[in-house]
Amino acid sequence: MEKGNSDKGGQLRRNRNELHGTSGEYARRGDRGMKFKEFLKWANDRAADGFWSYQIAVVSSAIIDDVRKIPFWKRERIWRDKFKKDVLDELVTPVNERIEQLKREELEE
Repeated sequence: MEKGNSDKGGQLRRNRNELHGTSGEYARRGDRGMKFKEFLKWANDRAADGFWSYQIAVVSSAIIDDVRKIPFWKRERIWRDKFKKDVLDELVTPVNERIEQLKREELEE
């Protein structure tokens, strides 16, 4: 393999790490968790970098569609009461943990 190709791959990994500098910030917030707008940003970030599966993308899109159908003045309450805990436990936290694991593995290389 040429030196240019391996260097290019290293640059891509560095760019990915820069994108994920705050991937675990939602897990560190404790009880407050994630607001709906923060979930939208998280989902857009994961769609942009590809660090999620097709299944998680479909579920996230369905949740976003469901919440957006609610009048805007009720969205945050409905998000908090109906979706937030499950989304954090089953989608956001596992994906963020996987991203952190991949980052640690890249640093060890």
